Amino acid sequence: MADDPTNSERQRRWRLRQAGELPPVEPLSCSSCGARCTGAHGALCLRCWRQTPDGKEWQRLRIADYRRRKRANP
Repeated sequence: MADDPTNSERQRRWRLRQAGELPPVEPLSCSSCGARCTGAHGALCLRCWRQTPDGKEWQRLRIADYRRRKRANP
């Protein structure tokens, strides 16, 4: 998430929600399949995001990194 606040800001908002001073967070749903999502990948859940070109590239890099580490430490 590009506009991800610092941990202290998240903690402050959470405490305000626990005290009842802020409204509860509205649940997000995936624009493609309707599943609940966190918003970390825009309006898509992780499963649908992995089918996009950005998601496929992320997965390819993740697997390549895993294989590289596995070869380095047999």
